[in-house]
Amino acid sequence: MTLLAITQCMNLGGMEHALLELLRRLQHDGTTCSTISLNEPGPGATLYHQSGIQVTSVGCTGKGGWRSAPRIAGLLRRQSPDLLLMTGHHVLTMVLVSALIRRSRRVLWVHHHHAGTKPSWMWWLIYEYAVRCFDRVAFASEFIRSEAMGLCPRLGPKSILLRNAFESVGVVSTEERLDARKRLGLPPDRPVVGNAGWLIGRKRFDIFLETAARVKASRPDALFAIAGDGPEASKLRALAASKGLTDSVHWFGWLEDMDSFYRSLDALLFNTDWDALGRTPLEAIGRGIPVVASAEHSGLSEMLPVNGCTCWDEHNIEGMTNQLLVLINSPAAAAEMGRKGREEFNRNDYGRTDWEALLSGLNGGAGMVRTNHRL
Repeated sequence: MTLLAITQCMNLGGMEHALLELLRRLQHDGTTCSTISLNEPGPGATLYHQSGIQVTSVGCTGKGGWRSAPRIAGLLRRQSPDLLLMTGHHVLTMVLVSALIRRSRRVLWVHHHHAGTKPSWMWWLIYEYAVRCFDRVAFASEFIRSEAMGLCPRLGPKSILLRNAFESVGVVSTEERLDARKRLGLPPDRPVVGNAGWLIGRKRFDIFLETAARVKASRPDALFAIAGDGPEASKLRALAASKGLTDSVHWFGWLEDMDSFYRSLDALLFNTDWDALGRTPLEAIGRGIPVVASAEHSGLSEMLPVNGCTCWDEHNIEGMTNQLLVLINSPAAAAEMGRKGREEFNRNDYGRTDWEALLSGLNGGAGMVRTNHRL
């Protein structure tokens, strides 16, 4: 099978990681994968190249990318994949895909929430066209699928869940944690709570820092690690300083080696106002790292196991502080909580199940394509 993935960019956010993990596994199983990045690829492009996945960059210019239409059209004319998988809503590219990719099965994979991002009428138009253009419109969580269905009920017969794939990773040993901390310059004998992602308003790193300040009041030796970057970086650093956290927070920026970051943690604290899914806590729980989270509007609870995670649907700073202190003060209990959470999470195996269901549906229920390795 040949697969062409069209993506907005190749930064190190959740959507980009989800696509990369899916393509890695499919390529390992014999699928020939290539990608078109509509904007400049970003730092994640190196990871695609290392996995042997061809990357072609468009570098869209003009509002909505209209100046780049000839370039995108030329690339698409040279393609004839068995399956085209497009991530994100790029209207110009959707139009060109509909006109130029005729013989391929076409899937739109949505990873973003809808409320508060575009007017309802605009979403309705986008999905009305998507119904005409794509064989399936897949969503990373039931939360955003339900949002989209409310905006455009005609999506119903073509909508499907395609939840993110996650690499199966062993529980972090004491030796691995110490090695990871050495790589990152973190001390070996102090509790570390971390989070990763875009430093933007809806990701609520301000809640992370407020909770960190309260944890530090009871455990002055606690450290806090943040991997990621974004427009709120300066504001958040100032907030950390105002709360006396200057020497307690380590700002790592974007990391290509996220495995070492996760392995260095005793617990992960994740907060969000709006999120289609939230990849960071799921990557942590897959490594046996206990998770404390607050997600007001998100599909996170659909994939988080009961064991290994405490998740509020409001930003309960007091509750999160108390739970983190329990984990920090009881390392053995925290390790057991993380181990059970990982086992439960891996048993569900959503990525593989959803991908096989998608392929089966595209084949009319026959000829299901199975992979040899866990997605």
